[in-house]
Amino acid sequence: VLAAMKELGYRPNSAARALKRGEFRTIGVITFTLATTGNVRTLEAIATSAASEGYAVTLLPVAVPTQDEV
Repeated sequence: VLAAMKELGYRPNSAARALKRGEFRTIGVITFTLATTGNVRTLEAIATSAASEGYAVTLLPVAVPTQDEV
């Protein structure tokens, strides 16, 4: 089975694996603007730290934050 997987270039679906484990290892970041140096540096630090611990980062920039989005 492993040889066939390798030959076919099979890659496990990360979303399916996360559902099975019950753990997505994803951090969500909501930001008002990316137009400032401070925000970009903060996001870079978050992404770097998250990656070093095996987490992915999902970024959601919002134009005007509302309670529904948060």
